[in-house]
Amino acid sequence: MSNFLVGNTNYAPVWKDHGTGGGTSYTLDGSGTAVGTLVYVGGSIQEPGVDYSISGTSLSMTSAITAGIGVLTCQLYALGTVNVPVDIKRVMNVNKEVIV
Repeated sequence: MSNFLVGNTNYAPVWKDHGTGGGTSYTLDGSGTAVGTLVYVGGSIQEPGVDYSISGTSLSMTSAITAGIGVLTCQLYALGTVNVPVDIKRVMNVNKEVIV
């Protein structure tokens, strides 16, 4: 299973330090999803959908972060075209019969 990401050209982690200003709203460098983005507050990883949500480039924390505590994000995947497998009906021809 060591090569499970082979062929996935969308894996492109991008780290961003949002500083220690506090608050509930932060801006990501690119559009993302909550499950495709790691969020650390004060060094502790946060749970997507519980501690934060993402819409486009907007990161919204469920609870306000106290000023002086650092916020760091890592967007794991670049959004874009996903590699789609070839249609098996066109590939698998045995005796000129399509296998479904």
